[in-house]
Amino acid sequence: MFGISLSDALAVVGIVAAIILAVLDKTGKLNGPMLPLLLVGAAALTIPLALWNPWVAGAPSAMLRLARGMFMCSAVVMAYSALSIWIFTGGAGKPAFRLSIDGAVFIPIRLVSGTNVRLMVTITNEGRAASIAKGWAIRATLPGQVSEVEGEYLYVMPISPALPPGVSLADKVGNVPLLPNARAEGELAFAFPGVDSAALADKETRLTLSVDDSEGRKYSSTGGLPSGPIKKLLIIPRSDGKQ
Repeated sequence: MFGISLSDALAVVGIVAAIILAVLDKTGKLNGPMLPLLLVGAAALTIPLALWNPWVAGAPSAMLRLARGMFMCSAVVMAYSALSIWIFTGGAGKPAFRLSIDGAVFIPIRLVSGTNVRLMVTITNEGRAASIAKGWAIRATLPGQVSEVEGEYLYVMPISPALPPGVSLADKVGNVPLLPNARAEGELAFAFPGVDSAALADKETRLTLSVDDSEGRKYSSTGGLPSGPIKKLLIIPRSDGKQ
C-alpha cells in the first residue's frame, strides 16, 4: 500500500509553496517583506526530507550520515537561494503604487454649474521598479445615486486665486519616475461640471482616485472624504453668497 512520510509531505508542501510564491511575484500579486519570509518558511519545510531521506539515513557510519546530511541541506539552501535570486533580480521588477487622499477643497465654479475639487494626495511606490505616474482620473458616487460622476483633470494650477499656489502632484511624478519605496505628496485638481459643491462635500460621497504606471497598469483608491484633525475639508462660498 502506498504511503507517504511526514518529511515527504512537508517537502512537497514547501516546493509547491515556493512555486506559488514565484508565480505570485511574477504576476505582481505579492510584494513587500512578506515574500522573503515566506520563502524561508518554504525552505524550512524541505529540510526534514534532506535529513531523513534513505540516502542519508542509510549511511553506514555516523560521520558519513552527517556529511550526507550537510550536503543535502546545502543543496536545499542553494536551490532556494537560486530561486530567491531569480525572483528578486531575474527581471526589472514592477511598480506598485498606493494612493491616499489626505485632504480636499471644494470650490464652486463661478458663472456655470459645477465644482472644482482640489485634492491633497500621497502616492507611494511599493514595488521594485521605478515608474512614472500618469493618467490621473477621479470618479465620485454621490449620496442616493448608484452611477458614478466622472471628473475632468485640470492641468492649470492653482485652480483658484483665493488659494495659495501648490505643487501639482502630476507634475512631480508625471515627468520624473517614482523610485521603489519612495513617496510623493502634492495636489491634483479636477472639475465636476454640473455637480453641486454641497453634494460633493457630503460625508457620504465616495471618491475613487486612479492612476496608471508607465506600463499601463491601473491603480485606484476608493473611500469616503478625508476626516480628522489633520485633514482639510473646505467649501469656499461663491461670490453671490451661495454654496
